[in-house]
Amino acid sequence: LEGGEKTHICASGMGAIASSLYTVLDPFDRIVCNKSCYGEAYELMTLLLSKMQIETDFVDFTDLDAVREAITPATALLYTEVFSNPTLAMADIEALAALAHENGALLMVDNTFTTPLTVKPLELGADLVVNSLTKFLNGHSDAIGGSITTTQALCDKIQPAAMLLGT
Repeated sequence: LEGGEKTHICASGMGAIASSLYTVLDPFDRIVCNKSCYGEAYELMTLLLSKMQIETDFVDFTDLDAVREAITPATALLYTEVFSNPTLAMADIEALAALAHENGALLMVDNTFTTPLTVKPLELGADLVVNSLTKFLNGHSDAIGGSITTTQALCDKIQPAAMLLGT
């Protein structure tokens, strides 16, 4: 549905987020993250990734100048949702992708709220898209799941991490 080369299914949306972040980031990398993000994604970055010396700068993604100013040579990833949870502030995926790529970083987008039925972040320049399949794509919230959609090569790198993390 996302239009990527490959999708990896995880046990949960957080499993998809964690598996992706653990794969694409190295110690001493930096994340520039939308300051209005899903609470558990925030905690993953501040409580667990920080133990790996991965620092996260939380920025208002509706202010592209603030995002640009937060990017450093160590920034490896920009992370956002299309509509942030819980404030529903909308991110400009195309502009964020351009900023990320100009600086040698990846753009990872959580598309849970909008779903690939309305927005396809990969077509707008994102590098990885995650979805919690538990919410809108499932419809009834009677099953838990998550997905990561990206290139074949990157998905093939994420799969072993997902297996080892139990996600």
